[in-house]
Amino acid sequence: AVDIILKALSKAGVDLVPACSGGDIFSISGLGVHPDTGHMWHEGSNEGVGFGAHAEGDGENSIMHPSEPGCRNNPIEIMEIKAPMMVEFYELRQDSGGSGKNRGGLGAKRGMRYLVESTAFNMAKKTKTKPWGMAGGGDGENGHAIYWPETSKELTIGMNYQKVKAGDRVINFSGGGGGWGNPLLRDPQSVLYDVRNEYISVASAKEDYGVVIDMETMSVDLELTQQHRNAENKTG
Repeated sequence: AVDIILKALSKAGVDLVPACSGGDIFSISGLGVHPDTGHMWHEGSNEGVGFGAHAEGDGENSIMHPSEPGCRNNPIEIMEIKAPMMVEFYELRQDSGGSGKNRGGLGAKRGMRYLVESTAFNMAKKTKTKPWGMAGGGDGENGHAIYWPETSKELTIGMNYQKVKAGDRVINFSGGGGGWGNPLLRDPQSVLYDVRNEYISVASAKEDYGVVIDMETMSVDLELTQQHRNAENKTG
């Protein structure tokens, strides 16, 4: 609802409001009987989302949605101490922010392994539509979860409540924010900074921003970048 209200307000001026955020909640949890105590356990965490870019700058990476400002994600160590789950990785989600003169913030991805038979469930809002860009910016990537990744049972889904066995894995992806403004107007050095920090890939730098990066020197090839951007402007 927060994002829809802001989108409506953008009719008064796209400079006044940000692009769409990555969505809401994206919680991943588990419950079952703890093998050490014999008691029921329930543990999980909400994920931050990418915020939409705006006229003054990039969206923030992976912070709590405005609809849940009183929430925060649980530290990995606390989750693993309290519950028979293991966090295999927790990182920013490369290329999830929408392209733009100002880039959308990145979502997060968390890999979970359940160590005992459990019930896994995830709450994910805004999984069917992409977070919209503003003023010519690109859309962000929507969130989802993958159950049993890299197996014959692999399932990509939004909301889910699922029995899992010991060793089963789930990867939770939160959405990225939309971009703001024409991506071809983004400062090439800002694009290079994003590549160096793995916010965006080298492929995205060229395809979405028209910036050609020399991988040997990790610098912007300004001549090829100008040629590529000129060609993109003619075909765009």
